Amino acid sequence: MELIDPKQIALRFNEYINNQDTDGLATLMTDDHTFIDSAESVVRGKASCVEAWRGFFSQFPDYKNIFTTVTSKGDM
Repeated sequence: MELIDPKQIALRFNEYINNQDTDGLATLMTDDHTFIDSAESVVRGKASCVEAWRGFFSQFPDYKNIFTTVTSKGDM
């Protein structure tokens, strides 16, 4: 199994978010993926997370993340 730098995974995840690519996002999620937002709302499971992203992109069609610095430490 090939190990991928967690920073590269985060950057790819962000690329898919910025492109509103839910299929791409799904390729990075495990079946038991869990999303926790800043309000501590929880979405569990790949299918539920993908559906939540679709709804989010529908509500915020111009949404983009802009990172000025990305670092990783170990596997985080």
